[in-house]
Amino acid sequence: MSPSPVLLWFRQDLRLSDHPALHAALAAGDVIPVFIWEQEAGAPWTRGAASRWWLHFSLKSLAQSLAERGSRLILRKGKAEEVLPEIIQTCGAQAVFASRRYEPVLAEADKQLSRVIPLRLFEGTLLSEPGQILNGSGTPYKVFTPYWRACLNQLEILPPLPVPQTLPSVDSSLTSLALDELGLLPTLNWDSQMRKTWQWERLLRCKN
Repeated sequence: MSPSPVLLWFRQDLRLSDHPALHAALAAGDVIPVFIWEQEAGAPWTRGAASRWWLHFSLKSLAQSLAERGSRLILRKGKAEEVLPEIIQTCGAQAVFASRRYEPVLAEADKQLSRVIPLRLFEGTLLSEPGQILNGSGTPYKVFTPYWRACLNQLEILPPLPVPQTLPSVDSSLTSLALDELGLLPTLNWDSQMRKTWQWERLLRCKN
């Protein structure tokens, strides 16, 4: 019997390296990578034009990395509380794995969402969890230098999780938007120099 599918919901963690939610998902079943463009998520702090531009090329890079390992990135647009149940119903996913978000608006959204779908959240974006490093009075540090010293003394720095060499294939019946359909790129040509920088950084990383 083949493993049950699970969703890996990419959000602020568009990478395959050192990704706890990815490794937990792989241990649980056949992983289906998903990204949902929620334009209003985090309002009133929505993404500006430059941030959306960066997101476009980050998704392009992620999709390429997944394809090189036999998988496929499913792109959707809309509200997560509507999109995720639809995907779950289509593919029969048993759970949704994701990295924890800490912004109050987004953390509350995840709390509400977990009442609707089986959402499993993992550490994967911070050096330490909020409330983990406290001063002698049991309260958060207000000055960086003593906080950093406490981090060096208290935190166990583990080696980064490796990038999986292969990933499960995604059934072709599960539809995805094309990246351009997300509408992230600017309509005015102000980004030509940014494109050159992006390509240069990617070439540099490949050489290293």
